[in-house]
Amino acid sequence: MRFKAALFDMDGTLVNSERVYAISLRLALDELGITISDELSMNLTYGYAWSTVYQNIIKRYPGAAIGEEELDNKLTKHFEDIKRQQPSAFIIDGSKEVLQKLSSDIPVAIVSGSPRQHLAKFVKVLNVEKNIQFYLGTEDYPDGKPAPTPYLYAAKKIGVDPKDCIVFEDSTVGIISAKKAGMYCVAIKIPGAFEQDTSQADEVVQNLEDWYQNK
Repeated sequence: MRFKAALFDMDGTLVNSERVYAISLRLALDELGITISDELSMNLTYGYAWSTVYQNIIKRYPGAAIGEEELDNKLTKHFEDIKRQQPSAFIIDGSKEVLQKLSSDIPVAIVSGSPRQHLAKFVKVLNVEKNIQFYLGTEDYPDGKPAPTPYLYAAKKIGVDPKDCIVFEDSTVGIISAKKAGMYCVAIKIPGAFEQDTSQADEVVQNLEDWYQNK
């Protein structure tokens, strides 16, 4: 492989947690007397950094303005309740395996819009602590995806040129972020997942392990 570093998104790429986040947000808002559909919750959350999600929510629903951290805590409680019941179901087939294989040849990092506390838990669920150099969450940069900042930060931290990085993403905003950063982007499009525009990706695949075996 010609790349010198591999950068993985987390939600929707390594773990199938986007829909659970959306459900958890809906339940958290319900506690505040705000009713939204799962579909709207997905549209508000999918691919975005939590800081952006919070700002979009309070613009629509001023009653949700209880503080970014407080609303995240409410969401997290519901998320953990759901995750506790079936943690292994969150893992996306093939993605973890490719991360581990790539890590034996080049530096690997996780770049996400989720809070670091969420990333830490899923890194443990995946058991990839020894395979990654680091993970970046929403607290680590001022501008989340679709801005190129998260991926540019990661490339700088590893010490490689952005053009020498390969990114694995699933969301439209994540793909845009990677391409704006000047990186090669492989989009994972799982059958039945929330529909995203992957047209700007360099490659679109259904399973990363199948993609890896053909390289």
